[in-house]
Amino acid sequence: MTGPRPALTEHAAVGKAASCQAYPRSLLFRSHKPSRFVWHHVLPQVCGGLTEPANLVSLCDNCHYAAHYWLYQLACGGTLPRFKTAVMRFALQGYERAVAAGTAGKIPREA
Repeated sequence: MTGPRPALTEHAAVGKAASCQAYPRSLLFRSHKPSRFVWHHVLPQVCGGLTEPANLVSLCDNCHYAAHYWLYQLACGGTLPRFKTAVMRFALQGYERAVAAGTAGKIPREA
């Protein structure tokens, strides 16, 4: 069994991840200090998600971790709180894509 793939910080098709699409820059640096920015696959690769612009969002490490946490919670039958952050919306979008592809059972526990 292999572990999760390392986070993708740069890709030829989309360049380098340089911001957090979950939070405006002004809010991001007040709430936490990102160590780096990475490309998050909205539909996880193990569920058939491709490394292409339509399936990637740039997130800080903190938000990337949170997106995977919420994605796994949804896969286990959990629900998101009524108030949804941008990170939760990315997780919900990924979960809905996995359900549509019939691969939701492959969502890994990475967080």
